Amino acid sequence: MGIVPSFKNQVVYQIYPRSFYDGNEDGTGDLRGIIEKLDYIASLGVTAIWISPCFKSPFKDGGYDISNYYEVDPLFGNNADLDDLIKEAKKRNLRIILDLVVNHTSDQHPWFQEALKSRDNPYHDYYIWTKKPNDLRSVFGGPAYEYVPELDEYYLHLFAKEQPDLNWANPKLRAEIHKMMNYWLDRGVYGFREDVIENIGKVPEKMITTNGPMLHPYLHEIYEQVFKGRDAFTVGECWDADNVSRTLYTDPQREELNMVFQFAWFKKYEATPHGKFDRLSPDLHEIRDIIFAQQETEPEKSWNANFLSNHDLPRPTAFFARPGVDPEDIAKFTLSLNLFLSGTPFIYQGEEIAMGHPHFDSLEELRDVEELNHYKLFLEEGIPEDKAFQMVSINGRDNSRTPMQWSDAKNGGFSAETPWIKVGDYHTINIEKQEKDPESTLNFLKKAIKLRQSVAILPIVRDGSFKALREYGNDYLAFERKLGDKRLVYLANIGDKPLTNPLLGKKVLLQNKGEQETLPPFGMILVED
Repeated sequence: MGIVPSFKNQVVYQIYPRSFYDGNEDGTGDLRGIIEKLDYIASLGVTAIWISPCFKSPFKDGGYDISNYYEVDPLFGNNADLDDLIKEAKKRNLRIILDLVVNHTSDQHPWFQEALKSRDNPYHDYYIWTKKPNDLRSVFGGPAYEYVPELDEYYLHLFAKEQPDLNWANPKLRAEIHKMMNYWLDRGVYGFREDVIENIGKVPEKMITTNGPMLHPYLHEIYEQVFKGRDAFTVGECWDADNVSRTLYTDPQREELNMVFQFAWFKKYEATPHGKFDRLSPDLHEIRDIIFAQQETEPEKSWNANFLSNHDLPRPTAFFARPGVDPEDIAKFTLSLNLFLSGTPFIYQGEEIAMGHPHFDSLEELRDVEELNHYKLFLEEGIPEDKAFQMVSINGRDNSRTPMQWSDAKNGGFSAETPWIKVGDYHTINIEKQEKDPESTLNFLKKAIKLRQSVAILPIVRDGSFKALREYGNDYLAFERKLGDKRLVYLANIGDKPLTNPLLGKKVLLQNKGEQETLPPFGMILVED
């Protein structure tokens, strides 16, 4: 089989640094806080840490508006802290993956500040300008063009107006990006999660924002200039990737990315007049079929990124909530599913303790630019204030960005100072409490990762075939992983009523409700057959 690429062996833990742990007691999480908690992270059994942006930023979009690619924001510490984090992580056999945001910058980035000076400035062409804007809309609401009177031109921003889009058609811009990526890899970073990377080949004058004709040539050029010859990790955020287009990114012969995040299972519930703010209750049967189709499409050309949670999505305990179902059962199901599918599993901070959503009481408690922009748009549509607030506060991204709940101490043990955003129900759900409970989600996850990464099981999960098992019935989610004569079967109840456990008597490797004749809703079992 040859040498297995290292990215295929990883279990990745995502950290939203502003909300992970406050190391200097100013109410905001930081790099020193992450360093303090590295032993905890290592205890989970994960092998790599993806850190959402920690670079200098005005934080108009949670750090995804970078004003300096080479400097850690003072809110999180400094470059020496990042060096220490890389070094201390390595001591614990953990690798660091940085969030790379190169579709756009902050409007405070020196490049854009230069671009504003004149149309003749060399940096002007680092961004996308027009005198005749079309009807493109920003993801965060409103037009995608902003007028600059001094230049009598409009610049493109597919996200907030403070996030001007970069012009990837400019070879000097691309060379700057390659230089920056090499800088961080040389400094000890393992790789990058590439934010909205499908947008860099956009052709805005033709209303093309994703999957433009130059997207894949740009990605291959990055490979040639940055990753060739390196043992590095790449995962692209691709909201519009389907099972066919995914292989254009991930086919090893094409030399672009290791894997991409696909969102078909989530986007299905955004096809409403107000998108995710009208979110419907998800159907696990539909989600199962979407995930299975992804697993079964050209596995020789694809490596999957398995996730059901991140900083942009609702927490699974809220998204999949059902009356009478314990949130911990939901969390154990989603975590175990991602661990034993084919691909690299991603775990988002708080997912390991079944964190839920907080209850926001007022608009003043909200922080996210997407929520606040849409609240204004909903009011302009004539939606009443209370309804508009309910739409954004229940369905917005702030719900997944609240501080980690370490204990039942003040502010959930996150900080001695008032946190930058509201803390959730830390009295009921916290790490300290779950560490003491052998049946907790936290201890279940540790057991599940240890099993997945074991010498006996990892080759099957990593290299084995995937086959959906539909013969058990519609209310089961079942699949096999097989390598040679070794076979694992994963089965879960995704219906609303208890189901017969058809695997009773088999060698149980993992189960979230104890061995029994029936599986309750969200009950799962993994057996060796």
